[in-house]
Order: sequence, then C-alpha cells, then structure tokens
Amino acid sequence: MAIVEELKRLYPDALCSLPYPKPYELLFSVRLATQCTDERVNQETPALYARFPTLESLAQADINKVETYIHSTGFSGPKPETL
Repeated sequence: MAIVEELKRLYPDALCSLPYPKPYELLFSVRLATQCTDERVNQETPALYARFPTLESLAQADINKVETYIHSTGFSGPKPETL
C-alpha cells in the first residue's frame, strides 16, 4: 500500500475508476485495462473476484477457468502447452 499512498500524495486530485478493496485487485484490474476500457474491466472483475476471493485462490486457479471470466476484456493468452 506504500505505493498507493505515495501516488495519492503526489496526485491528490487523481481519481481511479477501478475499484479495489484489496491491493492486488488493483494490480490485476490495471493489467486487464491495458486491453480494454476500465468500464469493461469493472463489468467483468466482480465475478472473477467473487469466484477467486483471495490471492491464493486466484494463483491456484486453473487458467482456463480464469480466462472464462476475463475473456471479454481481450486478455487471454496462449495456453501454457503452446508456449
């Protein structure tokens, strides 16, 4: 959270359109937003974070299941077996 606090100090009037009750959710949401709009990310991530409510559960999730939640953001990559 130190980074977020420093950014708030440097840019006190900035607004973030991506809600993030947990710090790692902001990281994931920002990454998803590189492929689409913040609005699209905000439509898709509530279900993702509800299904995988902890960082550990998301890290242990099957990539195919995660991709079903983020597919419409345009962020789904090659399958691990094709790398």
